[in-house]
Amino acid sequence: MANIVQVLVDAIALGSLYALVALAIGLVFGVMRLVNFAQADYITIGAYALVVPTASVTPPLLLGALPAALMIGGVLFVVVVLALLTERVAFRPLRNSNPSTLLISSFAVSYFLRHLVMLI
Repeated sequence: MANIVQVLVDAIALGSLYALVALAIGLVFGVMRLVNFAQADYITIGAYALVVPTASVTPPLLLGALPAALMIGGVLFVVVVLALLTERVAFRPLRNSNPSTLLISSFAVSYFLRHLVMLI
């Protein structure tokens, strides 16, 4: 019985995550008319920024010693600043250009962020 409850909780959590990602993609496409392929990379950077300081590969005196609420707030701040920075650098100068140009810019941002994560 406990196994069934755990499976249900996991399924609801995973379904909620899928719904949040779909909502984010729909919101960005509805407002900017741009399919941002870098959205998954922002999520990945947020996950890495939360997991790496708490892993045993970093000294515990660095960021892993901070309380969880403070770390989540810090990671949220880092990802929001990164998203705003990439919007200013990669998307805003191309706002009035062809949609295919924005698509290529989105691929380039995704490529850059993905390789930034691979450096960690």
